[in-house]
Amino acid sequence: MRKSMRAALRRLSDAERSSGAIAIAARVAALTVWREPGTIALYANLPGEIATAALMEAAWAAGHRVLLPRVLGEGALEFAEHRVGAPLVPGAFDVPEPSVSAPIVDLAEADLILVPGLAFDRLGGRLGRGAGYYDRALAASDRARTRGSMVPNDRGRLHTIGLALERQIVDAVPVDAHDVPLDAVVTPRATYARGR
Repeated sequence: MRKSMRAALRRLSDAERSSGAIAIAARVAALTVWREPGTIALYANLPGEIATAALMEAAWAAGHRVLLPRVLGEGALEFAEHRVGAPLVPGAFDVPEPSVSAPIVDLAEADLILVPGLAFDRLGGRLGRGAGYYDRALAASDRARTRGSMVPNDRGRLHTIGLALERQIVDAVPVDAHDVPLDAVVTPRATYARGR
């Protein structure tokens, strides 16, 4: 599935990618969890992933604190605050990430995390690139909230949403025990909420 989805995404035109990212940004900005200032975790996109620059600008404009991931090592992410005008530096796999001077924020403090992926299903299944970075980060933040080891944000638990083009939606993503399902997947045309 990874191989076929990568090939399908390579065939997309720049116009398809751009219009899709704009439509997705509008759908995300209309979500209830976006309406009040909070903490939003995004990602700096790789080629083939939904572009997040417009979402980042919209998040700052709405008064949100923006977090971006930094790769710590084998399979581990930390999230750091990314402020308006702050430079991003090339990190692991040449993914732009906040500099080492950017303050680290526990992902469990976020209200919303927007997650990349290669394929998604309508039940919150997500097929990533295979290294498990996001699954580990999401599982750790859920455990932190469940243990009560941190004060929950005003809106309760973290909301996890995948960003995808319609062609990235499949009938079923293969899942393992360690895979963390998302709450929803947003595409240019629909929002697929798990359990609905």
